[in-house]
Amino acid sequence: MIPTRKKSLMMVNGFTYSQYSPMFWYCTKMRKGCRARAKTDAEGRLTSVRADHDHPPPNHYDTNSKEESDDGERLYLLAVQTEVLVLYEEAVQCLSSQSQNGRCRRSALRTGRPQPLTTENRHGCPAKAKTDAEGQLIFLREDHDHPPPKYFVTKNGEYVKTVIMIPTRKKSLMMVNGFTYSQYSPMFWYCTRKLSTACPARARTDATGALRYVQEDHNHSPPKYFVSKTGEYIKTG
Repeated sequence: MIPTRKKSLMMVNGFTYSQYSPMFWYCTKMRKGCRARAKTDAEGRLTSVRADHDHPPPNHYDTNSKEESDDGERLYLLAVQTEVLVLYEEAVQCLSSQSQNGRCRRSALRTGRPQPLTTENRHGCPAKAKTDAEGQLIFLREDHDHPPPKYFVTKNGEYVKTVIMIPTRKKSLMMVNGFTYSQYSPMFWYCTRKLSTACPARARTDATGALRYVQEDHNHSPPKYFVSKTGEYIKTG
């Protein structure tokens, strides 16, 4: 599964499918006439696929590929929208799908203004990486000025960046993929819209606070937050 800001995307054999209902998926080129489609079950597992595409696959990497670099270290490639994330020794580099050169995802100039949470509060990190035309890592500069992000892999293979804890005056809040969850017990969390919209989404953490399970079937859009220069989370919608 490929997380996006809008509909969910699923990749099968290099081709991407957009979700149109909980179980039915259509090729992202459907509006251009492609008739390929797929079906998943209630757990998100692929049950059938009609792969009669009339076009080549998009320029993505296989989300399940696990390769090794020349020195034997693990290299993970994750496909996300128009970018490719390279997890190299738990340091994340962001590469454009149109180029083999990439800067660390946190590499951006400080603006002094609150940044949208979905684009992260970036810190001008100088780390960068380079791959060849086949996606193999050929250069890596690892002088990060921040700790590595953490990822959680769901049952269906989706990579979820975890976990942002939002301090509040009442219950603790946890943010996963832009959605917020309220803590109802030491390990169980429910979507903050559980009462207002009957949202069934929920999550579970272990005794250390690490994410262990997430069910993301939200029936609403994610809330909007900004992060101030002091690190305060401000809800804007």
